[in-house]
Amino acid sequence: MDIMIDIETLATTPDAVVLSIGAVEFDPLSGETGKTFYRNLLQVDQYCRNVDKDTLKWWEKQSSKARAALMRPAPSNCREALRDLKEFCKDATRLWANSPQFDLTILANLGDEMGVQDMWPYWKATDFRTLKALAQLSGRSVAKPKVSHHALEDCFSQITQVVVLLSVLGLTPPDTDTVDSSKD
Repeated sequence: MDIMIDIETLATTPDAVVLSIGAVEFDPLSGETGKTFYRNLLQVDQYCRNVDKDTLKWWEKQSSKARAALMRPAPSNCREALRDLKEFCKDATRLWANSPQFDLTILANLGDEMGVQDMWPYWKATDFRTLKALAQLSGRSVAKPKVSHHALEDCFSQITQVVVLLSVLGLTPPDTDTVDSSKD
């Protein structure tokens, strides 16, 4: 299965404080989902990381529900959460993010800082933004969903969009009656 990853942060730089991590196993063609991962992270563990005043102002404008979600469940130790995420992702075929250059780069940077190196092979990174751009190039697109700014909810929303966009691009699950599995 593939995994969609989303994070919420206090900056947009690779050394940003990470507030929460969400991840969901999914099949990109059928949209079927599997296990989920969600952690809020202790900010005190990230005392040397970047907090951007514009991002703080942006968070002040978000819903009280989105801000409250950053405290429930109670924040976890960063190192333990990253080890758990690494374990959660180890068998993934692809790791999707919107965009990997943001989410996966920040998580890898935090992992290095916390002593959890090599979070995942670089070649598993898959860009949800690129998929959206390909659909737009083909003259098609899907309505942009309301973003919740809750890492796990955003994963589910992005998974729904992946399935629709792959379908729009003509990539649908193969008909099992016409697939020749003897050549695998």
